[in-house]
This record gives sequence, structure tokens and C-alpha cells, in this order.
Amino acid sequence: MLRQDNFAAGFLAGLVCSVIFYVIFNEVNNILVGTLFDEDSPGFSEQFIAIIAVCTNLIPFLIFNAADKAQSMKGVIGATILLAAVAIIYYHDRFF
Repeated sequence: MLRQDNFAAGFLAGLVCSVIFYVIFNEVNNILVGTLFDEDSPGFSEQFIAIIAVCTNLIPFLIFNAADKAQSMKGVIGATILLAAVAIIYYHDRFF
């Protein structure tokens, strides 16, 4: 599916990439709090990790750009906009 140039492939790649990096960043944060940071320190905030995970959609976007897959790039942008909107709605009270 990812070899095809369509919106769904890009959208799926954008969602999967963000979820994977969110889990990785969250676990790294937990490891840093347990070892490097003080035990009283909360580490990185959850909304910071979520926004950075959404920003990692640049990786599949650049891969699709190098392969000249414009429709897949549109899918990645769609997933990025959706995830950013979900993060803003979910963390609205912490942002504003």
C-alpha cells in the first residue's frame, strides 16, 4: 500500500509515524525521569511530547517528496492537520 501514490497511503503513514514516535518519546521521557532528572521533576510535559510527535510527520513527507508521490504527501499533510487539531482540542486548557 505504501508503494502506491494515493491519499490513504500518506494518511496512514502520517498516523502511524506520529503514534510510534509518541510512544518512543514518552518512554524516553519516563527513562530520563527515572535516571537523569530528579524524581520530583515531571520531565517533559505530555503536550510537548504530543506536538513533537506530530512534527515527526516531516519524515514520511520528505520520503514521499523524494519519491515524487504528491497524493501521498497530501495524505501526510491531512494526518498532520488532524492530529494537530486533536492535540489542540485535547490540551486546550493547558495551551490557553
